[in-house]
Amino acid sequence: MRKFSTGFSFIVLSTMALVSGTPAHATLIDKISGVVNGDVILLSDIERFERTITLRKELDPLFGFSDELEGTKASRDKILDFLIQEKLITQTFKIADAEVEQEVQGVQRSNNLDRAQLLEFLKTKGFTFNEYFELMRVGLAKRNLLDREIRTRVNVSDDDVRNYFYNNALKNSKVPLEYSLQLIVISPKTFKTSEAAQDAAESALRALKQGESFAEVAKRVSDDPSAQNGGEIGFFSTETLAEPLRSAVHKLQIGNISEVLKGPNGFMIIKLLDARSTETEKLKAEKEQIREQLAKEEYKKQLFLWAERARNTAYVHLN
Repeated sequence: MRKFSTGFSFIVLSTMALVSGTPAHATLIDKISGVVNGDVILLSDIERFERTITLRKELDPLFGFSDELEGTKASRDKILDFLIQEKLITQTFKIADAEVEQEVQGVQRSNNLDRAQLLEFLKTKGFTFNEYFELMRVGLAKRNLLDREIRTRVNVSDDDVRNYFYNNALKNSKVPLEYSLQLIVISPKTFKTSEAAQDAAESALRALKQGESFAEVAKRVSDDPSAQNGGEIGFFSTETLAEPLRSAVHKLQIGNISEVLKGPNGFMIIKLLDARSTETEKLKAEKEQIREQLAKEEYKKQLFLWAERARNTAYVHLN
């Protein structure tokens, strides 16, 4: 790939045209579409992307996170943006020729192919060995990015799966839900003023946000009979909950804690422990599918954040 340190637009001309000094008869070879830290992205790179998209699907571990590039839907602006991100990755995670060659030989061994057979196979698919070799290099760089920067940031918990199921999969369902709650109640009757009771509730909330367990805070300050059980009050349908508990529950994710709520019996704080419905078997059947979907979304998010950080410290020029 040619390198230019400037950001001006260049037309790459044939050698004979440059030597002859006759620009009027020069042949257009390529056009620079973008520059990333001195490395150029040519118009032919965008065209090559379109032509080798099926090969990319096989070799690029991040391609599945780019739904907008599938098939004929991708605009050239989208492809250019993808190639800029790719350039940032390959500049950060440099892969030597020897490492790529080792990977290619591994593919040959696993498929019982020699180099001539691999070349012939690629030819029948419309690809050159150089295209295969360079996309293998890109794939290795992206694998390094995944292993070193992305994978450790992606964690989908069981609570995440249940939250998605109850907030999305059952969103339009008429199946009633029940919620398991923990409750803290601060009654004004135990204080001289309502303001003092509210201050006590706010203090309890601060303790929770600082990491103290809900059960310990409930045992220490709650005036509700459930205090001795750490505030656990079991499962309730929203229809049986009075306001403001009903509205608060609908806004919470599993594992989350509400702000201080003002109710008829005083100031309250609730924690949503779990949710359940008669669709429990459906959740079991869809659990891993939901986990994979959420993980894919989180991978996309973390990849975007990495690329954004890299781009903020890079020189990127679009023509």
